[in-house]
Amino acid sequence: MPMPFLVGVLVPLGLVQQSSLVAKIRADAGSAAPSRDASHTRGSELSRLPKVVDVAVRPLARWKASAPSDDGEKTIASSARPPEPALPDGAARLQRRNVLVGVLFGCGIIAFVDEAVFHQLLHWHHFYDRSTPAVGLVSDGVFHAFSWFATVASLFLFADLRRRNALRGGHWLGGILVGVGAFQLFDGLVQHKLLGLHEIRYGVELLPYDLLWNGAAVAFLAAGFLVLLRARRRDGGLAHRADD
Repeated sequence: MPMPFLVGVLVPLGLVQQSSLVAKIRADAGSAAPSRDASHTRGSELSRLPKVVDVAVRPLARWKASAPSDDGEKTIASSARPPEPALPDGAARLQRRNVLVGVLFGCGIIAFVDEAVFHQLLHWHHFYDRSTPAVGLVSDGVFHAFSWFATVASLFLFADLRRRNALRGGHWLGGILVGVGAFQLFDGLVQHKLLGLHEIRYGVELLPYDLLWNGAAVAFLAAGFLVLLRARRRDGGLAHRADD
């Protein structure tokens, strides 16, 4: 039976019983010559008042103790299934930071590989091919500077995680794969097709190159998300064992 229903029944019954006892005591007190036995009876009835009130109010106190407190915590009276473990806010923030550092490193590395291999070694394209070759070389320099800035900045953030003993290898590795795949897919869809800044290679049939380029990007993304999911499940299991 729900506790609020019991409280709603017991409290009125206790109050009614208390009122009847008080009325009876007053009637006895108004008599002209109360006997010693009557005085003894009134004393015993008065001693019963705290017990009546306690019986009526005690379920209310128990129900209030099981209700949520001011700080959001709740005492669970009984449950057939324990709640699933939740990661603390600090652990969740560390996970996100490891992922973001990995994503930045992945973007910087794949941009450096793209610029060094396809721009400089193979001469397939420049970053901006809609102008003169000189402008294309300048755009390659800007693109190269971006790739190194992202890589070096991510390494500084990686060192900070190591210094704080907050490095999570699974989340960092998953972030790298996600960063590689996201940058390559953005390059293949937005820069190649939507904006037309450059193509992968000129003078050839582009469809096989586009399929291979974007397919590799999707594969990197899928691998990164799988690594992140596995790392999250492992951290959740460790938190559950720590609570036990």
